[in-house]
Parts: sequence; C-alpha cells; structure tokens
Amino acid sequence: MAKGPCLGIPITSRARVNAFLNMWLRTTAIADDKLLSLAEELKVAVADADVLGTPRPSQAARHPNYRAVGQALAAFNLVRENHIFTDAALHRLLQHALLMRPLIANAPFLGLISSRDVTQPIARIFNVREVRWFGVRGERDEPGTVTTRHYPDGFEAMRETLEVPYRGARFLVGAGSLARSTATGSKRAAA
Repeated sequence: MAKGPCLGIPITSRARVNAFLNMWLRTTAIADDKLLSLAEELKVAVADADVLGTPRPSQAARHPNYRAVGQALAAFNLVRENHIFTDAALHRLLQHALLMRPLIANAPFLGLISSRDVTQPIARIFNVREVRWFGVRGERDEPGTVTTRHYPDGFEAMRETLEVPYRGARFLVGAGSLARSTATGSKRAAA
C-alpha cells in the first residue's frame, strides 16, 4: 500500500505522499526534488523487475494508496511485456503454503534487509550457511531495534555499504518503498 504514493510522484498529491512519509519514515521534511529523484529510482526498479506484486482489486476499491499503484503503472508506462504479475502479499502466501522453504533452504547465503534481526532462527530453521542482517528502522508503529532514522541516514548508509556476495544471492527485503532503491543503488552489488 505504501509504495503507491511514492511510485505515483508527481501525479500523487503531496498530502498523500506526506501521509506515506510520516508512516514509514516519521518525517515529511524531504524536498520535492529529492522525492522526485527517489520516485524515479523506484520507477526504474519496477520497470526492470521480473515479477510485480500488485494490490488485489478489492484492495484498490477500498483505499487510494492501493489504487495509486495501478494508476502509476499506467501513467508512467511501467508495465513490460515480460512482467509477471502476482499478489502483493506473495511473501505471505508462500509462507502459508510452506513454499518459502524450497526458495531459501540450504542456501550458501541469505541477506536480510529488515527492522528485525532474525538471522539465528533463519539459519537454524532453513539450514542457511551464512545469514547476514542489514538493519533498517521499521515503520512508525513497528520501529524494531534500529534507532538510526530510515531516511536519509540509514537509507544512504545502506546504499554505500550493502554488499552482494555473488550474482543471484538471495535476499529477503522488508524495508518499505525505499527497499528496491536501496538494493539497486548499492555501490557494491555483485555484477
């Protein structure tokens, strides 16, 4: 839901974007030009993605942030012929169907970008040799243990220091709308 307003910049109202910023980043003090730049990075990430998780029609009918996703995809011509569409809650569906295990079990490496350090249980339950946590502050109501503000401090630090050990390394990312921009903007991603 939160990605809709950010993806929709500049057609989304600043009031709607500010509500998103307040919920996820605890601030609305981000200059318009910086927001536009972040939105452009998000649009590139969406256009380059293989799989797009989008809200269900019932969600779009209930809330404008969900509708904003479809509106932005259309307005900015972000849909590609090769895109595979799925439910935005795919991660939950995979977990409930016990299909997450085959995706990460016995992996040599798993990166976690989230507000919670769950490296030990993940390593143990899924028999992952190396689990590396990249902590980010969570949303307003669920901040987690990281105290560095998510944006710009944590966001920019993550972009500078995130290391992808090899092409195709698996990451589970729970970091809000800026998550994809963090990963794609990493200066140290494996080629």
